[in-house]
Amino acid sequence: WDSIAPSVIFANIQGCHVAPDLPQAAVAIVSQHLSFFDYANAIFDLAHDGSFRRFFLVASHGVLYKDALGNVGLLRYEDVGEIALQNRATNNKLGVWEKLTQQITGTLAEYFSGKQERFSLDLYRGDSTHFCSLTGLVTDEAKSAIYRYLTRKKQQFQA
Repeated sequence: WDSIAPSVIFANIQGCHVAPDLPQAAVAIVSQHLSFFDYANAIFDLAHDGSFRRFFLVASHGVLYKDALGNVGLLRYEDVGEIALQNRATNNKLGVWEKLTQQITGTLAEYFSGKQERFSLDLYRGDSTHFCSLTGLVTDEAKSAIYRYLTRKKQQFQA
């Protein structure tokens, strides 16, 4: 499953590049952030300009996320907690401030990308701390693919 699934799950998704066909800028990111024994499955250019100055990298050992401030975080598959794919328009579980924050970040991302996305993907560590949120940064199709992939990985490591 590990050898074929990433190329199938992430194939033909807008803004996603699947190994081994990575652009040169993505290859530089991978070589900078992964060890010799780890490999990239897919990388999303969250800057939407080919620079990968913001990215979401699906790797052999976990996912890496670089935010707008330049902070890079690693979530190893064995540390994955809640994975929430939520419709932003109908989500009643969020508090007022969380909804407002999601709306602001989603609106800004949609303004710059020009496309309105309905879903938010929120990733948490096993200790319930927030890892990252992908709102307007990637397409709903990409969020669904990441959700399916991480759910499968979480099941593998918890078995």
